[in-house]
Amino acid sequence: MLIVSSGMQKSGTAYFYNILNDLIKSAGENDARILKEEYNLGKLLKWRNNNVDGISGKELLKLVLISRKKGIFAVKTHYANRRPFIYLLKLGIIKVIYSYRDPRDVILSAMDHGRKLLAAGDNSTFAKMTDTDEALKYVSSWIKDWKAFSKKDDIYKYKYEDLISDPERILDEVMNFIDINVSHEKVREILYRYNPDNPEMPGGRLHFNKAVIYRYKTEMSENDLMKINDAIGNEIINMGYLI
Repeated sequence: MLIVSSGMQKSGTAYFYNILNDLIKSAGENDARILKEEYNLGKLLKWRNNNVDGISGKELLKLVLISRKKGIFAVKTHYANRRPFIYLLKLGIIKVIYSYRDPRDVILSAMDHGRKLLAAGDNSTFAKMTDTDEALKYVSSWIKDWKAFSKKDDIYKYKYEDLISDPERILDEVMNFIDINVSHEKVREILYRYNPDNPEMPGGRLHFNKAVIYRYKTEMSENDLMKINDAIGNEIINMGYLI
């Protein structure tokens, strides 16, 4: 089975993907990075976290066929609501895990990321989101994917805040969803491997800014909060957050 790890940008998707890949390995299934080398999938599974954004239906089917032969492995994308994924999801050929986060914290994290990129001389992606107005435009568009996924019962959905505050519960539910079994001791070992307090954490592939929940309560101005709540307040409430 091919597992598609997806989610709203800045909702810890890189952090979760690395944990998920290690869980799958620990259950006796596949390390996606090894399959990437074995099947020469560098053009499909991009960068360190095996990102499949922009993949075609034919290319996605190739990954499904590999999973049929080799067993469970996971890939990452922010765009699992696109046609190739949805078609295979309806057929029960893939499983999708989707994460989301309080949009106010997403905006703060996106701006942090953008400033870091600009400081490094990079003017791509998040570098366009260094102020609240610009970040709000992007986050409003990302909420559309949440709306689509919120209506689906055949995927596993979780809040970033729950992953951070109660990770063992979330990972138990994930393992049940993809039908693998890993001991609680091993789960804790994996969680520590990617814990920001671990001096040996492989931080470069996790894309952490602060890994703090509900940042907006202390870091966002009243004016920005009012602007955001006016624009997407109903969506924030529907996502299960308080205004």
